[in-house]
Amino acid sequence: NYSDITCRKISSLNLNSRSSTMEIEETGAIELTSSRDKLVVKSCNSLSGEASFSRIRINELEAMCTINTKYGELKLNTISRNFRTIQVKSEYTDIFLGVNPGAGYSLDLQYDAKTNINISSQIINQLKKETLNAKTGAVLATGDIGKSAASHISVTAKAGGISLINK
Repeated sequence: NYSDITCRKISSLNLNSRSSTMEIEETGAIELTSSRDKLVVKSCNSLSGEASFSRIRINELEAMCTINTKYGELKLNTISRNFRTIQVKSEYTDIFLGVNPGAGYSLDLQYDAKTNINISSQIINQLKKETLNAKTGAVLATGDIGKSAASHISVTAKAGGISLINK
């Protein structure tokens, strides 16, 4: 808590932190419970856990991310072509997913009228949209992106923003 940490290489990290700043070069797995943290990771195999009011940036994500986040920011800058699963549940969080254009995956996005959407045209043109609740503006957008949909991305967002681009 209330620390500044810099690490080069960690095989796995179980992190329970508050108001800390962490920079990590390379890690296998991160399991986190984070509040008001700033986490920057250059390369990560998997990320899971919960965050509130935290800013999380993963420059290269290899395999998977399963996270619940409230407020703050989640930025998965470059997601590997061979990733397995991205599952994000968020409230008032800005989410950025930079997916390798060669990746094949199924995509489920559920969001409301208060969520800002920024999705690259190559992806949005392949989505089917269905209105779930006209009062709240809740929408479910689904589709298969790329040639082989072996991987899966699921984002459920209340307010905040979703940016999904080929990168």
